[in-house]
Amino acid sequence: MLSYDSKWTDMIEFTKSSAIVPDGSNRLTVIADSSAFIFYINDQFAGRMTDDHIASGTTAVAIELLDADLKAVFEFDNFELRTP
Repeated sequence: MLSYDSKWTDMIEFTKSSAIVPDGSNRLTVIADSSAFIFYINDQFAGRMTDDHIASGTTAVAIELLDADLKAVFEFDNFELRTP
């Protein structure tokens, strides 16, 4: 999700993926090149998008649950950021 003028916008529409391991560990990889973004879940291609609103050098993580009644635990480890 991205925030433009205080409004959240999806980077990619919600899509179910067999690459996601329910109740297990999952690896999200985002490759960014200028305004192009490519997403992988557990090394499987998950989508791509282009957006020129994101400032160069900006890093962020946002999580959204689709239903207010849903509960989830998110833990992050081994967060890695690489630059050329």
